[in-house]
Amino acid sequence: MQTLNRNITLSKFGVDISKAENFNEALQIPKANYTVVTSPVYYKKAGEVLKTPDAQCTVALWKDEKRSEFIATVGSKYTPLQNPEALRICEVLAGKDGKYHRAYVSPSGGFVNFRMKIAEERIIDDIVMGFVDVSNSHDGTSAARVSVNFEKLVCKNGMTAILEQFKIMGRHTKSIQNLGAKAEQLMRASNVGLKYLKEVAEDTVKIHISEQRWAGIVNNLVPLPDDASTRMKHLVDERRSLLYEAFNAADLANFRNTGWAALNAVTDFVTHLNSEGRFNEERHARRLLHDTNGDQMVKQAVQLVMAAN
Repeated sequence: MQTLNRNITLSKFGVDISKAENFNEALQIPKANYTVVTSPVYYKKAGEVLKTPDAQCTVALWKDEKRSEFIATVGSKYTPLQNPEALRICEVLAGKDGKYHRAYVSPSGGFVNFRMKIAEERIIDDIVMGFVDVSNSHDGTSAARVSVNFEKLVCKNGMTAILEQFKIMGRHTKSIQNLGAKAEQLMRASNVGLKYLKEVAEDTVKIHISEQRWAGIVNNLVPLPDDASTRMKHLVDERRSLLYEAFNAADLANFRNTGWAALNAVTDFVTHLNSEGRFNEERHARRLLHDTNGDQMVKQAVQLVMAAN
């Protein structure tokens, strides 16, 4: 069964690093102050120890503590992006007014995410905040990624829903060192993000979305294939019901039955959709930071709402 779990959000992912007074503290609080090194992988064949040509392993090394821990086996071309380098990219993009916000390090040390807050503005009756996220894997499961996320506060306990995202990625090869330059291009593109959102909000809040119109939008966003199986029909019905639930959420009362409410409902759905009983905080955060399906649904929703004008 799928639900909308509003207790899961990037704004609460990991640990709070907002009290960090400097770069080193921002690394130390989430225990990200380790170096990743690579080491050969060996195997035995006919009693002989041989080096694996197409694989190596990553190891977390705490130099001060003189200890190390195995992270994962990765490809032979894998090149680490060190945690300080990832945080430095985040700092540079956030600029002098950026503030440390959250950081996450997986138990194995294989996945890390740094988040800094870059903006906060009231749009209509909503608090919208901007964040820079730099996520990085040391286990070979994903590329390093930089995203700029504009999120709406959906309830008083700090939960947010993503309204707009800008993303880039860098594979863990020698070119990973160019990620910072690529990220600066991303930042220039995202600088218009809040302005764009404000324009969309001001335009769509004037558009009336009747129950019939909303039903049409929902059916377009979650279509039912002609040859759908019974299981697929159940899944489609479930997802459509969640969109209706999001459209009638309490935090949308001030602009009920408007295009802005419709867009907020879709972002709520994309951000908080969860398979009950299968929730994993890290997996959910990776989906929000890395996948593009949710982005496409929000963009489609904008088109459908504008067409209703």
